[in-house]
Amino acid sequence: EIEFRGLHSRATGWLELGERDRVEAIHQACRSFVRTHLTMYAAAVTRGIEVMLALLDGRWSDARSELRNAERDLLGMSSGGLALLVGVQRTLLALEEGRAASTLPGLDALVSRSPLPGLMAFAGLIHASTGNTERARSALASVVAGLPGLPFDRSRLPALVFAAEIAHRVGDAEAAKVLTAELTPLAGVSAVIGNASAYFGSVEQALGWTAAARGDARAAVEHFQRALRVHEAMRSPPWCARSER
Repeated sequence: EIEFRGLHSRATGWLELGERDRVEAIHQACRSFVRTHLTMYAAAVTRGIEVMLALLDGRWSDARSELRNAERDLLGMSSGGLALLVGVQRTLLALEEGRAASTLPGLDALVSRSPLPGLMAFAGLIHASTGNTERARSALASVVAGLPGLPFDRSRLPALVFAAEIAHRVGDAEAAKVLTAELTPLAGVSAVIGNASAYFGSVEQALGWTAAARGDARAAVEHFQRALRVHEAMRSPPWCARSER
């Protein structure tokens, strides 16, 4: 298990650094590990990486198929963490397919049970995307107010990235200013959650949102152009399309 955790931690790190080829090589190593040392944990995490790559590529049918397999595997496990990651992936797929509103009841229930900053920000972003600015503002305020105590772990950067897009969507320039200061030192990496199971784009994309929220269109365009180069290197049509839009 220690060996496998080393493998998927490397995949997460290379994903944060935008090294697509290295991520794919480690994914193949994970698949080989599963064939040799079949454990439910290793199989579930490896499948999570497969879902992430399908979402990165825009292969929605493949992502849907692997998610069904992942949910089947979870029936034989008692891992709240893996269940949470599968739920996040399911929500990302629904967002791409225009079904984000259908995920909100389950997502809100999850937040009520586990009010983690990253999860609250993620739910806030889904609310913002469906037009519920009141819930989105509430999530944004919670993240910004909690910054002094926000752990410096792998959940921190995704929470900041989600909050940055919410700040733009609800027009909160003050929150955007705070988030810009937090995100600027991390402009060279991308936001990823544990086990390399979800990719949330270059931090440059988030800085584009905060610049736009502050009314600095020139800086926003420059950040989005830099984000586009990162997403092109990641060979991700969906993320390239986001940066171009």
